[in-house]
Amino acid sequence: MSSMIPKTRSPVRLLAHEGEELGTKQRSMARPMLEVMDEMKSKLRLIDGETKSFYENSYRYLREAKTEAHRLRERNKELRARIVEYERIKGSIPDHHFVINSNEKLLNTEFTNQIMVHLFDEQVSKKMNSLNLLRHQTRVKKEHLKTMEVEAAMLELQKEQQDVTSHGGGANMQAVRITENKIEKVMLKQSEAVHIGQTYSAIYNKLKEESTTYLNTLDALKFEIERCTRKLNELRRIYEDALLIRDKTKTELQRHEELFYAHRKRRELEIGSMRRLVEAKREKPVPQKMPMFEQELRKLDVEVIGEEEEEETTSEPQNRLSYYTVLHEKLKNASGLSDLESIVARIEGQQETYSQLNDIRQQNDHIVKQLKIRQKKLLDDLTLTRTTYEEKKDMQMAIQTENDKLSDLSRKRLTELQAELGRVQDLESQVRITVEHLHNKLLLVRVASRRERGQSASALRDLLLSLTTIELLERCMDLYTQLETDLEEYDRNDEEFKMADASNECLRTRDEYRPTIERRLPNYAVRIETASREPTPSEDTENGDNEVPTREVLKQRAKLTVEHAKRKVLRDRQRRF
Repeated sequence: MSSMIPKTRSPVRLLAHEGEELGTKQRSMARPMLEVMDEMKSKLRLIDGETKSFYENSYRYLREAKTEAHRLRERNKELRARIVEYERIKGSIPDHHFVINSNEKLLNTEFTNQIMVHLFDEQVSKKMNSLNLLRHQTRVKKEHLKTMEVEAAMLELQKEQQDVTSHGGGANMQAVRITENKIEKVMLKQSEAVHIGQTYSAIYNKLKEESTTYLNTLDALKFEIERCTRKLNELRRIYEDALLIRDKTKTELQRHEELFYAHRKRRELEIGSMRRLVEAKREKPVPQKMPMFEQELRKLDVEVIGEEEEEETTSEPQNRLSYYTVLHEKLKNASGLSDLESIVARIEGQQETYSQLNDIRQQNDHIVKQLKIRQKKLLDDLTLTRTTYEEKKDMQMAIQTENDKLSDLSRKRLTELQAELGRVQDLESQVRITVEHLHNKLLLVRVASRRERGQSASALRDLLLSLTTIELLERCMDLYTQLETDLEEYDRNDEEFKMADASNECLRTRDEYRPTIERRLPNYAVRIETASREPTPSEDTENGDNEVPTREVLKQRAKLTVEHAKRKVLRDRQRRF
């Protein structure tokens, strides 16, 4: 990982390197305009954030300076009061009389002159020591006061500079701000380089771990895709056969239903016709036996009459004659005939009609019996047909249910296979995108880009489209091997030492920078402000360079820097070739 960390460069070299990288990226891969615009917007937002942070820091430093100045003034007042007190005490020391402490009263009041002188000398020495100590403290306080006055003057100067820079002036503060911006950019580039190095190292380790099983995994995925394709084709054929069977079954069921309805309609028509025929037969008169009429005919018969006359007694001739007369009258009234022969002929004709009616009745009974037998047979056939139809219908429903189950199962299996195929395709596309990204990143490395400089972006895109995933991975491995070969002479320890020095220099605080800046400032660097007045337009144009650069100015400077770096790269290339 550390072997891939780039070298630390100065700001000019960094901008030149950025221009070279930008040119290389433009040659190796055509970046979309939206991405470039987003990058420029992010840089502009970074510049705006830096400006706002600078103003906020300036206001905060101004408040801190005011607080420090107030504290120093209070301290100065306190020191002056102590100096005045010290001068007052110093002036009153010669006139001060020796006084013995009341707590140290002597038990014996008889003192000799020697003892008194000794005590006076001790008191004087103590007072002299106190005086010397106070003089030393006064001298130290004066030195500290001078230091504080110098610091107060520096703070006042800094405050004036900050007041000026708050409106956009101050060359030193602008230089400090530019330096801080450059330091932050260098630190940002360093963090990006470290992050990219860690990312590439992690990708390399991951690819190195998966390189042993990648071919097997790819073969397994390929075999699984082929198996799923074959299974999908088989299920599609089964599904098509099931659809054909379903259509054929529906057609057969419709034909059976039409045939059944036709038979049923025909039988209903036959039954209706038979019923009408039976009703018509029933409406005709049925001949009946007339015993009284036969008895009368029997009486008119000559043989019967002879027999009856032999049986009758001779005592009843008159009664018979009257009876026959009455009977004759009744026959004449019934038949409307007066002649006996005509009446007999009429009776014989009626007997023939009765016999014909009996024959017709017997024929009708026979036909009705046959129709009943036929109706019963038709009802049995209808019941059998219904039973057969129900069986066929149940069988068809079972077949239809089984076909629906097979269709649902096939559809479900097809959906699962499509989902599995989509997942495998997504996985393959992700692997492809990862390998292409790794290939592009390896091509964007400076050492690898020298070899690929002759290829344009369109040729590189066509090459990526024409290569398979395995071939592209082999190409990535070749590029990585070439990169390792080119980086064999890379001194990692030296570069890490340089990076550590640069990082330590970049991580210095403001308090650590202040002595360096103060040493670089000349002794006469004191801002003197004249009476405030409105600047003229000519002065505005003359002092325009001292103002804070706007966004357009920064864009123009960046564009000029990039163009200068491009021209330098082209000159180096022409000089090299």
